[in-house]
Amino acid sequence: MIDNQPEKVRENLNNLPEKYRREIEATVYWKATLLHRSRTISMLEEFNPVVYGDDGWRSLLGNSFTVKSRVDYYNELPLVYNASEVNFNTTSLQMPEAVNQRVFDVPACGGFLLTDYQEALEELFDIKNEMVVYSSIEEIPDIMRFYLANPELRKKKALAAMKRVLKEHTYLNRIKFIIDTMRKLFK
Repeated sequence: MIDNQPEKVRENLNNLPEKYRREIEATVYWKATLLHRSRTISMLEEFNPVVYGDDGWRSLLGNSFTVKSRVDYYNELPLVYNASEVNFNTTSLQMPEAVNQRVFDVPACGGFLLTDYQEALEELFDIKNEMVVYSSIEEIPDIMRFYLANPELRKKKALAAMKRVLKEHTYLNRIKFIIDTMRKLFK
């Protein structure tokens, strides 16, 4: 019966060795994230976005998107982030509440970021003044139109986010926090 299949799948997975369960889980998350990102990015189609990545994006998105080859993370990507009117982010489904590196990288470069809402953003940024988030993919086109029509507001949010990243979210800040925490724990 179809109703019992999730239970049977779960039972079969539980009978597999741990190594195989992890590989299956990783594959499912990878494929689900691929489909989710593809659907999310499709909401940008009317804005003629440029996507940087491998040839997989071309086959996934078709010809309605400009797909450029990957750029060097350290030397070229900061320039791309800074030169783009809107940088877009959608987080992997493996991270249901956390943020990815792009949430820090784009603002650190002075770029404007539109990202999916993640609970951890509340702890890291003032969402109202420093971040622009979407809670559902259906919101993306309206948010894009608004911020493309308001470049001064984009600049203001990007600058506020950059100040926050440089003040609180650098690697040096993280290392200091770890050292201070360890000193407290191991006195």
